[in-house]
Amino acid sequence: MTKIADFLNYPLKRELLEIIEQQTSFNRMKKNRFSNLKEIGGLSNFFRKGEIGSWKDVFTVAQSEKFDQLYQNRTKGSGLEFDFE
Repeated sequence: MTKIADFLNYPLKRELLEIIEQQTSFNRMKKNRFSNLKEIGGLSNFFRKGEIGSWKDVFTVAQSEKFDQLYQNRTKGSGLEFDFE
């Protein structure tokens, strides 16, 4: 985070860095409805082993379509594009 903040020339206070570290920890994000994609339904846990492409072993076609829809809605206008393959 400090490297990104430095690159953006954004002063990052230690207190804010600690909050960011807490909020983006793996365990915290697993419990967070937004980051754990509870809207998809049928997933016991969105965070898995972290292997590229392993989502294909977990998501149904309907869940994949729902994820695509959520992704498009959440990143609209950001200019971000990712290749999920």
